Amino acid sequence: MRHAVRSADTGPCGTLRAMFAHSTQTCQTWWWTAHPAAR
Repeated sequence: MRHAVRSADTGPCGTLRAMFAHSTQTCQTWWWTAHPAAR
């Protein structure tokens, strides 16, 4: 398993990306909307 280290893979989306790559953008949108301070 490869572990991509990118800013886009922070938060829960980093793990989700591996399982639901097609949902990564949606997850990121939700994550940054819910946790703007984490950006």
